[in-house]
Amino acid sequence: MTRTMGDESATANRRILARALPSVLGETSAETVELVARAREGMEVSDLRRLLPLLEGWVSSYHPFVPPQVQGDFRRTLARQYLKLAFTRRGRSLTRIVLAIWGGRHQGSELMRTFLTLAVQRARLSLGYDPLASFEGGAP
Repeated sequence: MTRTMGDESATANRRILARALPSVLGETSAETVELVARAREGMEVSDLRRLLPLLEGWVSSYHPFVPPQVQGDFRRTLARQYLKLAFTRRGRSLTRIVLAIWGGRHQGSELMRTFLTLAVQRARLSLGYDPLASFEGGAP
């Protein structure tokens, strides 16, 4: 279905974004809708360069309204989103990875913690065992 209905799905996704984004972000242009859609699908470095300043502005305008008790969850969610921008398969390049991680640098330790968690999960899947299991018992 993904191959045969890919174009239809992408078009439907953009229609949904065009309706939903204005209520979340305020007034949005067709270019913004397209950038957000591409962020979900995988984007080229040039698109990411245009999206990151927008994303930073949205985060800074939304951040004051995040209750203190969920600040940690908010930062973890943002860190995951920056990593998704970095590692989405389509259009992946070292430049895009570095640019997305640099864009998420304001998330500080949450970005690094999320990145390391992702790396360990990937290693577990690839290796078929937990490479960190020997460290869980502590130092001998």
